[in-house]
Amino acid sequence: MKHNEVAGQMLLEVILAIAMAIITVGAVMMIIVASLSRAQYSKNQDLANSYAREGIDTVRKMRDSNWSDFHSKNGSYCLNQGAVALGSPPCTANVGGIFTRKVNLLQDDSVGCSGGGALSGAKITVTVSWPDNKCPPSKLDCNNVTLVSCFSNINAMQAP
Repeated sequence: MKHNEVAGQMLLEVILAIAMAIITVGAVMMIIVASLSRAQYSKNQDLANSYAREGIDTVRKMRDSNWSDFHSKNGSYCLNQGAVALGSPPCTANVGGIFTRKVNLLQDDSVGCSGGGALSGAKITVTVSWPDNKCPPSKLDCNNVTLVSCFSNINAMQAP
């Protein structure tokens, strides 16, 4: 073999080794980025669950404090963080910086939440949504958690 052929073969081996190293590092980086993205999604989903439970509890306190006022509400509302009253839509990121919490109240016996007799019921749906880098720019609430509960008139239940 001539000196030029050995040098050329060695240069080719070095280039192939560098290319393989770059591909390996790139694959490892993709795995790390995907893992971090999944971890962030799980964290946000846990927070959204917590904010939705907090929303159900807040609406329950509203029901407990004044059934007549609560029973007069029907439709979609916003529930900001720390709020003790329901707000009017449109809802923006109102909880934890990136989350949007909405409450839908249905005061209708046909929704399956009435206890019958003197009891009247309401179906409560709390939805907490949030954006991430996988959402299209036009859809900032592509991730969400929804909790549904039925509330009845506790005053009627406690009547003698």
